[in-house]
Amino acid sequence: MYKSLLSLICFFCCSVLLHAQSNIEIANNLFINKKYSAAQNLYNQKIISGDYNESILYKHAKCSKELFNSDALFLYIKFLEEYPHSFLVNDVYTDIALIYYRSKNYLEAAKFFKKIDSKMLGNNLQFKLAYCYFKIDSLTDASYYFSKIISTNSNLSDPSRYYFAHILYSYENYDEALEIFLKLKNSEKFSSIV
Repeated sequence: MYKSLLSLICFFCCSVLLHAQSNIEIANNLFINKKYSAAQNLYNQKIISGDYNESILYKHAKCSKELFNSDALFLYIKFLEEYPHSFLVNDVYTDIALIYYRSKNYLEAAKFFKKIDSKMLGNNLQFKLAYCYFKIDSLTDASYYFSKIISTNSNLSDPSRYYFAHILYSYENYDEALEIFLKLKNSEKFSSIV
C-alpha cells in the first residue's frame, strides 16, 4: 500500500511538472509565432503563481509592447527592478526606446537608445537615435550618428545623407551640404526634394 501511495504521489508530481513545462513550451511557441495575446496569457499565469524567471518576465512585457498595450512600459520597468543585471537588459532598453520612438517622445527614446550597449546598435537603431537627436535639436549628436550610417551600404544611407546635409545647411556650411545633397540626385526617395 505504501509503495502504491508513493507511486501515485510521484505520478501526480511528475504530471504537474510536465503540465507546467508544457505551458511554457506552448507559450514560447506562441511567442515565436507572434501570437502575443495567447502567449501573454500563459506567461501571466506563471507570473501570478510566482513561478517565473527573467525570460518569462521579459517575454510577458514584450507581448504587451507588440500588442501596443499601455502597460508595456510598466512591465519593462518592473523587469529592470527585478533583474537589473540580466542578459536581457539591452533588449529591454531597445524595446523601451522603440515604444517612446513610435509615440514620438524623442527625448525619452534617445535616453534609452543611449543605454544600449554600443556594439548592439546596428544601423537601424543608430538611425533612430540620430533622428531622435535631430528632432530634439541636438544636431551635433545627430550628425555624428548620421555620418556613421552614410558610409554603410544600407537602405538608411540615403536618408542619413539627407539629414546630415540638412544639418550642414542649417550650420550654413553650404558647400559641403550641396556636395552631399547632389549625391542624392539619383535617389528614388530624395531626388525630387534635392
